[in-house]
Amino acid sequence: MTILDTRPAAAPADPFAALDSFGADTDEMAARFAAVVADFTPAPAATCLGCGRRITAAASVARGYGEGCWRRARRRAALLAGSFSDRQVEQAVEAVEDGAIVPAETPRAWLVVSSKGDEVYQTDGAACDCPAGQSGRICWHLASVALVERAAA
Repeated sequence: MTILDTRPAAAPADPFAALDSFGADTDEMAARFAAVVADFTPAPAATCLGCGRRITAAASVARGYGEGCWRRARRRAALLAGSFSDRQVEQAVEAVEDGAIVPAETPRAWLVVSSKGDEVYQTDGAACDCPAGQSGRICWHLASVALVERAAA
């Protein structure tokens, strides 16, 4: 006589059980995909903030201006010395060199990063929304806008 085994059969092993659909495997796969895409994505070409031409020299890329536009910007900085204090001109030149001034969405308006780097002020070259500008004083943000606008002219 044969005895029948009435125990339930063991379920077959799940081949996908080791894959974590929302965990480390997904993160690793995303990182590999990003690395592959980065290999094929060209780096954006650096352009001069003054004239818009492509710049390739390391010093020019670092300051954002080609040689000619930088020379004109330095010359104009000397002209600003009469309207602004020496410290304001130094801070304005440093901000332009560091790329801390960028055009805003509004025409003729600029966004200038504060000297500490924790605030961004909007200015149009005549008024600034920094604390000094709000109290009617001339600030270095205005000097940096004057430098950039004159360099672009």
